[in-house]
Parts: sequence; structure tokens; C-alpha cells
Amino acid sequence: MNNINIILVADKNVEVGVHVTLFSLLNKSSYESHTIYVITTKENGISENRLKKSLIKFDNKCNYHVIQFDDSIFSTFKGLHGNTFIYSKLALAELIKVSYALYLDVDVILNIDIREMNQYFELLPQYLIMANVETSKHNSIEKELFKNILKQNDESYYNTGVMLVNLDLWRKKNVFSSFLSFTKEFHLFCSTADQTVFNAVIENNLIYNLPKEFNFRVEYNTVREKLKNKAIFHFYGRPKHWDLLAEFVHPQFYIFKEHIKETDFKSYKSYKNISIKSIRKLIKTYKSYLKVIFYGAKS
Repeated sequence: MNNINIILVADKNVEVGVHVTLFSLLNKSSYESHTIYVITTKENGISENRLKKSLIKFDNKCNYHVIQFDDSIFSTFKGLHGNTFIYSKLALAELIKVSYALYLDVDVILNIDIREMNQYFELLPQYLIMANVETSKHNSIEKELFKNILKQNDESYYNTGVMLVNLDLWRKKNVFSSFLSFTKEFHLFCSTADQTVFNAVIENNLIYNLPKEFNFRVEYNTVREKLKNKAIFHFYGRPKHWDLLAEFVHPQFYIFKEHIKETDFKSYKSYKNISIKSIRKLIKTYKSYLKVIFYGAKS
């Protein structure tokens, strides 16, 4: 396998994350060719030209496709921090006509060659998705939904920030229709938005558990020594690296800085992009900031 399909979902608010995630991926990857799809909004989308500037050193092994998607179909759903665009992950098979792909959230940084996932691509025809187990359904944020409303067994609960996806099988089983039906009925219980839907709708026997190094979740108190490992680092929780004032308080910002300086966002400063929306988000997530400030990793 010489080519790999990569999919991200992002609007303008997290554009800087797209650049850092893809730069880190391409900088480590030994694949000869990468076909990159970024699903974005029509009204608040990312710039394809700016993305190409950031990744110009990899031009000889990349094809880029920025796909504008009208996400109004999700507008009545409960969002994640008020954002419903993240539900676009549910429509991957409708928007991108490839068989298999690697999906990445934009808060991941790769310190591993993704060719190491090849052996799992070989198994992928048997599964709808491959992802890493985060906890169990009855211990998840949505335990009330899984245990008392859906009456589901206490099975594995997967983190969907990094997934290998079998889009052929998605289309064959018409899972997008199932995703939509579920979300319309239960969106008020979808505390983690699309992730809730994936875990509620897809049967566990159609999900393969990827090793932890392919979705190594980094929190505010993760020690620096672990960030030297070969892994796909998923920066969990708030603040994200690009959030207001994160460059001053985020304990792992140095990793983000190492990659952002190589992109077209090298001069990015959160306080120079201040807005009413970013201030509201800070206020809404202030407890996370306090945790980072007072209990963040120091070593």
C-alpha cells in the first residue's frame, strides 16, 4: 500500500489545528502518496491555499481536497461547546467516495510513522471502524443514556478522535441513515456529540480495538517523558493549543509550537485573534484552565 487517504473535519475556528496535525503526520510518514480530505463549512471554511502553503515541502507526495459541506442538517442538534459541525463525521461515507481512510481529529499531533498502521488496514474489511477503547459504556460521560435509556450492556466505549474507517461498509450498511435517526431522537443526551452516536449505533463486534499508541490521550497532567514515545498524541480536554491564552497555560504547548513554526500559522498568537466567541469559550471552560494552571504537568 503506497497511498493512504486521510480525513479531517474542521471549520475556521480550528484551522490552525488542521495545519499542525497534517504537518506532523507528513513529517513522519514514509508513505509515497497521501490523499488528504478536509471537510469544512461553506460559510466558515478553511483556506485550501493556506493549507498548501503550510505543506509545500510535501507537495511531491500529497493531493489535497477541501470539501465544503452544508451542515444545516445538524443545526437542530445539541452541539459540542455550541458547535454542531463536528457531526459531519457521521457523513464521511456520503462525502468521500473512497474505500478506506484514516480519520483524525485536529487536536492530534503525530510522533509516529502512520505506515505502522498498515497491518490494521489489512483487517479493516471486517469492521466499520477501528478505534481505541477509552472506557466502558457504563463508566462513560453518557452512562445514563447507555445504561438506563438504551439498556445497552456494559461494553467497550471507544474514543473516535483517531479512527480507521471502512467507508465501503458504511455505505453498504447505510449507517449514515442510522446515525441520523439516532441523533434526531437522542441528541440531547449526546454529551460528546458524534462520539456518543458512534458508540450507541455501531455494534461492538463491528469495531476493532486499536492499540493505545494510535490514540494516546494527553491530559493536563501527562508528564513530559511520555510525550517522547512513538505515538499519535490526542490532546484531550480544554484548553486546546489554539484557544485563547493557551500558549501561556497549556503544559504541552511546546509540542504544538515545534510544529506550528513550520506552517503558514507560524506567527499565530491566540490573543491577536481574540473575539467574543473565544472569550465566551474561555469563560465556559474556565475550570479546565484552572486545572491546567494549578495541577498541570511540571516535569
